[in-house]
Amino acid sequence: MTAEQQAFVAYPEKALLDLLYLTPNADDPLFLQELRLQNLERLNLEQLHGFAERMGSLKVQRCVHQVRRLADDEKKGFDTL
Repeated sequence: MTAEQQAFVAYPEKALLDLLYLTPNADDPLFLQELRLQNLERLNLEQLHGFAERMGSLKVQRCVHQVRRLADDEKKGFDTL
């Protein structure tokens, strides 16, 4: 970027919600699996939930529920060293 340019950077949680909102059938569990989301422990799940509530989209709220489930599964799948 040059000095005359500027950019806005979204929180990771908001960027994920925007993708889910704009993608048809994103609330299909297979779609979320195909995204192969990694490092879900780095997401602030409370912030994700709060953003989803403010968006007012039932589809996005269903997606958040599934992302929470994926995060729980990811946490259970590995032992901390």
